Amino acid sequence: MATKFWRLKVKGQRPMDELQTMVGSGGANLLRVHVEGDETHVYYAAEEEQSHAMAKSFKAAGREVGKAEPVSAEEVTRLG
Repeated sequence: MATKFWRLKVKGQRPMDELQTMVGSGGANLLRVHVEGDETHVYYAAEEEQSHAMAKSFKAAGREVGKAEPVSAEEVTRLG
């Protein structure tokens, strides 16, 4: 399988060390994080199966998350 870029929206502002632990434990590579309103947007690179497993691990840890969405490289590198 090929590695893709993904975005996961997590409810609330999450500390960076928590995000690095959650993303890394799923075998993904954390690329960018930013906050929009009351959501933390986590951008990472992973294979599709890893991505969905990681979203489940956030939910298992009691975090309110949306569905992992594939995004373009431009979306990952965009500032703001």
